[in-house]
Formats: sequence, structure tokens, C-alpha cells
Amino acid sequence: MQSISRRQFLASTAAAGAASVILPLITAHAARAAKPTIIRADTRVIDVAGRAAKVFGLVQPDGTHGLTMSAA
Repeated sequence: MQSISRRQFLASTAAAGAASVILPLITAHAARAAKPTIIRADTRVIDVAGRAAKVFGLVQPDGTHGLTMSAA
């Protein structure tokens, strides 16, 4: 069995203590986040060099193409 030094014990205890303080703050922030927006992966036809090309894209419920996010 491998022994653990006092330094390793104190470091791991400090890390566990810090995590127990920080994790509830992170989950509380996530709970206050805005409600989720449903997006669809859809196909559409675009013109490339005079020829039709089928492409995939994201469509929001209001018909906007693409995805827009804001960092808090």
C-alpha cells in the first residue's frame, strides 16, 4: 500500500473544500439561466456557381438561420 504524505493530504483536503464551496455557486447560476431555445437542423437549397446545392443549417423557432448566444 502506498502511503500519502501530509502535504498531499492537505492539498487534496483543500481542493475538496474549495470544490464544495464553488460547485453550489455554479449550479445556482445554471438554474437562473434563461429558458432553453429549441433549434432545428434543417436543409435548404443555395445557388453555388449557377448550380443548386443542398446544405444543412440551424433554424430557430422565429425562422432565423444560425445560432446566436451571449456570454454571461
